[in-house]
Amino acid sequence: MSLRKAPTDPIVAHEPELLSYLNSRPDDLDLFALYFAQSPKALQIQVSDIDSTGFTLQYVERTGLEGNFTRKEVRVVYDRATTVADVKKRIDALKREAKVATELVVDRSYVAPGSDGTLKMKNVMSPMSDPLKVILVLGWIILILAVYGPDLPTLLDVDLEAVKDHMGGRPLFLKFLVALAAIHAVECVLVLVLAVYGALPLDDVVVALVYVALFGVHATGPFVKMVFKRKAYLDGKKAEGAKAKAKGKGKGNADPSTKATAASKQEL
Repeated sequence: MSLRKAPTDPIVAHEPELLSYLNSRPDDLDLFALYFAQSPKALQIQVSDIDSTGFTLQYVERTGLEGNFTRKEVRVVYDRATTVADVKKRIDALKREAKVATELVVDRSYVAPGSDGTLKMKNVMSPMSDPLKVILVLGWIILILAVYGPDLPTLLDVDLEAVKDHMGGRPLFLKFLVALAAIHAVECVLVLVLAVYGALPLDDVVVALVYVALFGVHATGPFVKMVFKRKAYLDGKKAEGAKAKAKGKGKGNADPSTKATAASKQEL
């Protein structure tokens, strides 16, 4: 005895309602026949019975060179359901599965790490404890002190101020500081241009400007990569939206003869 016929099956009493629910959706039946029965040319598709663990899909299929018709059926199973609402949820899940498999519909519920277009500058940069970053920060501090700080003291009998004067003194360090600041300023302008190109949020732009102002090329490289990855993601989303919109318009403007053929398919 099948579970459907068992008195304990909670769905038996609701079978007429669920059969009407399923059989009133010809597009879903076509999809189920295509995916679960592997029959793209199935005719007269209907659900003949349903219970708490699945339903039976019946259909007619043309076989052989003579074009004979054969009635077939396939059992479609799902996790045990106890209410009508549960069954409908299972059916919706099956429909989603079939669409993903047969139409390559992107499953938006799964997002691969790093592919969601929300790349953050702070996540693509190495941490502040990175030895190179520490050295660069110390270099900025020494350079600024050499230009604007007080005279350097004597350390271990070495007159550091005299050493600095021997290297060119404050004017040389000032020229170096100005040149370095100019280079980083150009890089910051590049950041602003790329931020617009990649449609970056304001917080990412601010973080990028701080990183580039301090670390120069060491931060510009990862930033440029992040922008182009984000741009590619956004372009892909835009293309998918345009394709879905065009597909929707195509369905709405379908040729009447095509609609009539689809309708007659169910009446055979």
